[in-house]
Amino acid sequence: MSARINRAIELLEQGQPIYYTGAGERSYEGGKKAAGTWADFIMYDMEAACFDIGKIKDQMAMCRGLKIVPMVNVASQDPVMMQLPLDCGAMGLMIPVVETREQAEKIAAIFSEVIIAPDADDAAKAVLAKAVGRG
Repeated sequence: MSARINRAIELLEQGQPIYYTGAGERSYEGGKKAAGTWADFIMYDMEAACFDIGKIKDQMAMCRGLKIVPMVNVASQDPVMMQLPLDCGAMGLMIPVVETREQAEKIAAIFSEVIIAPDADDAAKAVLAKAVGRG
């Protein structure tokens, strides 16, 4: 099996725990420092630390190429608020105030369908299907 881009998922699939660190210094150097620690992922906080989507986009770009998984604690369960960090490159989300199984299932349903452009070629469709576990 090939290694995943998202090491946190790879570790969880192996039954291993994953460890995180907070954002700390909000720069490329800060990301490099976090990548050099024991942490498997770094959490950027849109809920309590007031990161806006522009800052999230910058931080996700700074994490590219580093050996740490960027994740975002979103500010709400609003589907758009959950999708934007993923569009910016976040590899995972922490979603606040999920208190019931029904809430978790509703959130999972938001991400269970992939919309593929009608003009997407077969290779793109295959990649997307594999990414969501359907191929």
